[in-house]
Amino acid sequence: MAHRSLRFIEEEPVPPDAAVVGQAWAKSNKDGSPDRRFRDNYQLPIALYASLTFTSPSGLHEEFQISNPGLAERFARAWNAFQLSFASPGERQPVMQTPFARPHAEPGEDANEEPLDVATAFAKESDKARSLATEHGKFWEYLLTEELLRTKLSVVQKEYNELDTAPLPILKSFLNGSEYMNWLHEKLDELTPLIQEITDSVTQHLPPSWGKPGEAGDALQILRAANEIISRCRALVNWERDIRSTAPPAKLKRLGATLHGTAASLFTEVMRLPDELARAVEAARRGPAKVNIQLTFPSPPQIGNFLAEMEKVKKHPESVVS
Repeated sequence: MAHRSLRFIEEEPVPPDAAVVGQAWAKSNKDGSPDRRFRDNYQLPIALYASLTFTSPSGLHEEFQISNPGLAERFARAWNAFQLSFASPGERQPVMQTPFARPHAEPGEDANEEPLDVATAFAKESDKARSLATEHGKFWEYLLTEELLRTKLSVVQKEYNELDTAPLPILKSFLNGSEYMNWLHEKLDELTPLIQEITDSVTQHLPPSWGKPGEAGDALQILRAANEIISRCRALVNWERDIRSTAPPAKLKRLGATLHGTAASLFTEVMRLPDELARAVEAARRGPAKVNIQLTFPSPPQIGNFLAEMEKVKKHPESVVS
């Protein structure tokens, strides 16, 4: 499940548990100032809401708008923790360890194997993924993970590319200078937990799905772990969509624009994972091997550009902050 915050110009009564974070003119110019052509112009509240998106391998896609973003975030974390409780427990690992040297159990020997459930869960996955999940074979756990991630990441990559090609609706309307700068800082604070969640998904939740030495992996757990990684990546895309779909004051457009591409810088690192798995399997075919795959997320260059631009703004706050 993905969670994100929304700033919305509310033309209806604001729910009692929602926070009003600003005001916008009903008739406004592109820079957010009131349109003087309308004598009876008035202001509308900008409310802070949240969005919860539920997805599933079988095609579920439901989105709900929540008036209390704090409670929505707590629910999202609790729900994701509940989902993860179904996975086998794994020790916290700084590095994703891939023990290719271990012997594999033969297909059908795993007492927990439920081919009927597997067939249903993988019904909408690729032909290759369905074959690996049901027929197994040597190194099938890692090949299945590679196929799932490669296929699903390409979809998320397409969604991200559409941020450049498709016009985005302005979900969060014009904020004044102070409000916009504060909002950008709030968005930056969201980035570190997002990166940590991706790291945890890769290093903690994925490896246990491959099984212990001498045991077969669990196709359903592999699918859940892959979907969790994809959900985290989609949250990155939504993070940048928030940045791009917010209309800043005219003189602060450059500031917001410095953050465009941040998600791509981080997403590129995750895209390495299926390639690394493919190379590791190829190396293992040539002989026993234990391969460590580590994802590192250096600070995106966009963050440095943003901070540099922010310093320029701070030197002349009177020209941009109202």
